[in-house]
Amino acid sequence: MFSISRSCLLVVLFILVNGTNGCALNKDDTRSSNDATSSPTNSPPASSIACTGIFAWSTVKVVDSQNKAVEGMQLTTTNGQTGRVYKLSPETYLGNGVYVIFNDAFRDEVRQKLVRVNVMGQKGTASFKETFVFGTDAAGCHIQKRSGPNTIVLPQ
Repeated sequence: MFSISRSCLLVVLFILVNGTNGCALNKDDTRSSNDATSSPTNSPPASSIACTGIFAWSTVKVVDSQNKAVEGMQLTTTNGQTGRVYKLSPETYLGNGVYVIFNDAFRDEVRQKLVRVNVMGQKGTASFKETFVFGTDAAGCHIQKRSGPNTIVLPQ
């Protein structure tokens, strides 16, 4: 006789219901930001869809002009339309210049539409401002970055 853990059973059920690409976290979208916001394709999750228990986040890597990771950035993430400041976990720095800029805590806000998100970073006198567009996966389970850079070079 064999046994299966509850988490493994949930993963198997999720795959059976959604297929293998139901909640891909790193799906790249090659549309321009104008295209991404002009025709939202997000839909609310159907009652028959089972979302995974993972907590998805989106990151950006910040480097200097020599392509070295920049540590100690102060980041602010805001809604481009409303100006709402998103309060991310205090642990937004993951190491090697990688910072969390958005996460599943704000999934409901981007579930039925695509939202422009501005990320401002500062370290000393150097700063940047970049615009991203977020939505959710097709099931409405997890956030997905639809446009925006993966790496930011911090101006000197």
